[in-house]
Formats: sequence, structure tokens, C-alpha cells
Amino acid sequence: MADPPHLRLLAQLPDAELLSVSLRRHASGGKWQTDIELDLHYWGQSNPEWQGDDVHCKLAFVLEDVEGTEFTTENVSHPSWISHLSFSGRDDGRILVDLEPSSGFSLLLDCAVARVARVEPYLPERGWPARRSLQQHRHQR
Repeated sequence: MADPPHLRLLAQLPDAELLSVSLRRHASGGKWQTDIELDLHYWGQSNPEWQGDDVHCKLAFVLEDVEGTEFTTENVSHPSWISHLSFSGRDDGRILVDLEPSSGFSLLLDCAVARVARVEPYLPERGWPARRSLQQHRHQR
């Protein structure tokens, strides 16, 4: 049996809210491929070195060519909190995405590509009027 591929940590994202999970299955290069999009609400609150304002944003990650067909969106509850999300590179060029929710099942996804598709401002529905800007919110804290 071959040794498991060496992993190197590429990025970590602690404490985020999982907003949605989307699956897309399509033919690519003569084979079926599964892509997954994860939409997260994040505000940088867990970084002890962070000195700026906690700006809320919506991050969209796209994971392309995810191996394994056992994953379904029914495995994920909404809303859900992620206590840890990490991206690790393997020696063979693939990327392991380790998603550890605050409750429920952990996910280990093996993909060819992991990319940030979008970063958008996000105002969570916690009593903030949508018309209020982040700047106004900061001054009222």
C-alpha cells in the first residue's frame, strides 16, 4: 500500500456561518465531474492578530472535480456553523478541504481546484437594517 500523500496547509478559516451548499454534476472531458459551491458568512473574529474592524462578508468557495459521489446536500443542515475549515495541498496537486461543523458530520472533500469565486459585503439578519452601512454600524457600537 502506498504512503498517503504529504499534506501542506494552504489556508484556514475558523468560525464561519454556512449559508448554502450547491452541487453541480456535469460532463467534462468524457467523464462526470462534481463541483461544490460553499457560501459562508465570515467576519474575521477569530484572528488574534486582527486589528481592524470586523467587516462582515460573504465568501463563495468553488471546489471543482470533487472525488467521491456519496456527498449530498441532505448531509448539511442550514443554518450551520463551521468551527474549522482548512485547505491542504497534496503532493499529487489535489486539494483536501476539511470542513468541521459545530454539530453534525465532518466533511473531507478531495478536489482538483479550490478557489474563491466571490467576496461580497454581507449584513446578517441580526437586527441590522439592510440600508444601514457597515460604517454606520461601526460608529454605533
